[in-house]
Amino acid sequence: MEREQRMPHLAKPKSEKRGSGKVVLLLFILFAAVLLILFFRSDLSKIQSIDVTGIRHTPLSDVGQAIGVAEGDSFFAASARTLHDRAAALPCVKEVRVEKQFPGQIRIEITEHPEVAYVLKPDGKLGTLLANGTEVPRIEGEPVRNLPILSGWEDAGLVVQMAEALAELPAPLLADISQIKPEPADAWPDRIRMYTRSYFEVVTTIGYLPDRLDYMRAIIDDYEPGIITMLEANTHMPYPEEETPPEEGGPQTGERDGGG
Repeated sequence: MEREQRMPHLAKPKSEKRGSGKVVLLLFILFAAVLLILFFRSDLSKIQSIDVTGIRHTPLSDVGQAIGVAEGDSFFAASARTLHDRAAALPCVKEVRVEKQFPGQIRIEITEHPEVAYVLKPDGKLGTLLANGTEVPRIEGEPVRNLPILSGWEDAGLVVQMAEALAELPAPLLADISQIKPEPADAWPDRIRMYTRSYFEVVTTIGYLPDRLDYMRAIIDDYEPGIITMLEANTHMPYPEEETPPEEGGPQTGERDGGG
């Protein structure tokens, strides 16, 4: 008997294999493109909420304008780092933490510079001075805190220096200071006079103040009320017995001779 002869399988031409592979790849790309188009047109790709916390002196509208995105915008329009840098540029902001959570959630936690003083305006109203020297309107309805009141200040640069110096004071000492006035002299253009609620007057300069805090606290804690001078030398002079100590930096104390 003759053996059954079978024809061998013929391999498909390479060009045919390549053609079918390209078709599959093209279909996959088209399918992925359709999915991407549908995704970016859907609500999943949009910002659904922006939660901002920690602001007191920064209007919410200012934060929104600074970060440059709003609800309904693309969730991928700006990275968390970009949002952080934009919010950090706001004048009252000290620190920022930004968290983006898919789908569509953005959380911005802001820490503002602390309040260190009030500024007495020509119309008699008080502004609030922050630790970086930024002045903002006082929040209406809030009671006035035990912070120094700056009066008679015209040099904006010195106000910034004063704010930065006050930021270094311990909280109890800052709360004890009731009023600060500029008393510039030729030798000390940044000389100041401070009045405390513990009935002391302190004559010093903005530049000397941070380095003389230990002396100032020691005198206030252990000595009778009087005038503390912290310039080239540190001195303490009690008020004369017949003289009434100043009452929390009242107008009568502001008329004393500052010396120099």
